[in-house]
Amino acid sequence: MNPRLFSSLGETWLYVSTHPHCTIRGIALGLCLTERTVYSHLAELRKAGVVSVDIVDRRRHYTVDGTAHVEVFGKTQRLKDLFAELGG
Repeated sequence: MNPRLFSSLGETWLYVSTHPHCTIRGIALGLCLTERTVYSHLAELRKAGVVSVDIVDRRRHYTVDGTAHVEVFGKTQRLKDLFAELGG
C-alpha cells in the first residue's frame, strides 16, 4: 500500500499545476481517478478561483491560476509564490 501525502483533491490541484492545459480525461488517467471524481474536484477548484478553464474545439483545458491567493498554515499568499517556495 502506498501512503498518500495529499487528498485526491490536492493531487488534482498539483497535477493541473504541473500539466497546464490538461483535460479531465488526462487528469483521470494520470491520477487513476474516475472522470466524475476529477470533474467534481475541478468544479470545487474553479469555485475557489484557483483553476481556470479554456474551451478549445469543444474540449475543456484546465490551468492553475498562479495569481490566485490561498491560505496555507494561516498565511495567505499567491499560488505562484507558494510553488516557488516549495520548489526550492
